[in-house]
Amino acid sequence: MKSKRTRPDPDPGPRLVPVRDELADAVHALGATATFLSLAVLFGPDALEQEWEFREGGRELARGVVLRAFHGGDAPSAAELRESASAQREAIRELAEGPAAALLPAALEDVPTEVLAEAGALLREAGLEHMELDVMLATQDEQGLVLAGVPVTPAQAHVWLLEPLYERLEAWVEGDDLLTLERAAARWYFERWTPAGRQRDHEFARGVREQEFALVDRPFLGLGDRTLLEFLYEDEEMEEFPARQRAMAYGLLGSVAGVWEVRERKGEEATFASPLDGATLRVCEHAPDTHYGAGALALGRLIPRGDGSWLRSPGMVVLAESDPDRPAALARALREMGDALPDALKVEAMITRLVSSTKLPRKVRPAPGKEEAAEALQMLPPLLLEAGIAREVGADELPPEVDRSQLPEGPFYDYEVDVAMAEWIGALNEQALGGASGGGAKAKKTGGKPRKKR
Repeated sequence: MKSKRTRPDPDPGPRLVPVRDELADAVHALGATATFLSLAVLFGPDALEQEWEFREGGRELARGVVLRAFHGGDAPSAAELRESASAQREAIRELAEGPAAALLPAALEDVPTEVLAEAGALLREAGLEHMELDVMLATQDEQGLVLAGVPVTPAQAHVWLLEPLYERLEAWVEGDDLLTLERAAARWYFERWTPAGRQRDHEFARGVREQEFALVDRPFLGLGDRTLLEFLYEDEEMEEFPARQRAMAYGLLGSVAGVWEVRERKGEEATFASPLDGATLRVCEHAPDTHYGAGALALGRLIPRGDGSWLRSPGMVVLAESDPDRPAALARALREMGDALPDALKVEAMITRLVSSTKLPRKVRPAPGKEEAAEALQMLPPLLLEAGIAREVGADELPPEVDRSQLPEGPFYDYEVDVAMAEWIGALNEQALGGASGGGAKAKKTGGKPRKKR
């Protein structure tokens, strides 16, 4: 079912719709879907292979619920919604034979609260994507389970849809063993440039910045040195994304991480300026309650909308600035760092220095323990060989400075990887051998890109 995106009524208050009849039937099917997705491993290999299809089926069903409940354009009829719900349940039951079948909720009343929350996430995504509504499941004393829909601005809808977009990208990476290991390396490498410990107020924004580095900026070796978004764009797989998430994915391809000075702020509009050349950007603020004004310092990512305006990443840090010279000083430092780090990590280092006295880069464990480090090291060679990144070599091909008497028996491998993977592999070696493991081997630079051969 295709739909037109429909703006909600101008009434700014929440709209409450009781979950009854066909809506209750569909939400029950969403509960069964959420149960299946959380326990797919118990349903056997066939279930795991079809997990993505059921997730997409749940998104389509959630779209129908939202359009039906809030009178969106091209909304399904009651019969069509019931039919979609029934088809989703039956498809799940076909895979839920034996004891696993008992895990599926028999009725809406049997859906656990935490599973309803997962169903609610699908409904929220559908509301933002198709109707510019922030939709949630809630319980009201008089009406029981209800759908609440609060109108949002286009900027809010787009920015809040980054979360399901990144979930799509993460799920795509998890389908490949080499990409999964590269994802772990990127996460570890990013952590080396963030403050130690965890501050709840900053955790969400830092998580967004980590995903931006790993999924937007860093080229994957397993994708031919292309970023994930570049790969999906060139292979036209982005065409399968919902419209708003596709627009955000395209925007991320042209996004920039840097330092800006806020020149002006009026409600949902702001002007950000480059501290060095004064070039200005018009920013549509997605969080109008965020308090900042002229003179503030903004560090993080801006995302183009395609109409000449920009969106502020939810990972951006905006600080009130009393020193008018600091923005320009930070921008010069960013430029003078050269190519040693990608811009996202330069900005992360600046944020860390502004909020803490942490010495960078930090020592971070590359794996939970020695066994996990050794397991990752065992997995890597065949994956690198298969991808054409590594080749097996004999002992006579090792560099002359290597002490062969201290080496175990082969095989040995020659490969070239980026600095994040190089230092991660070095840290894994240290950890597997019982060292403190946190830094990592230094990569040499070739062609302007940090590389390492072993």
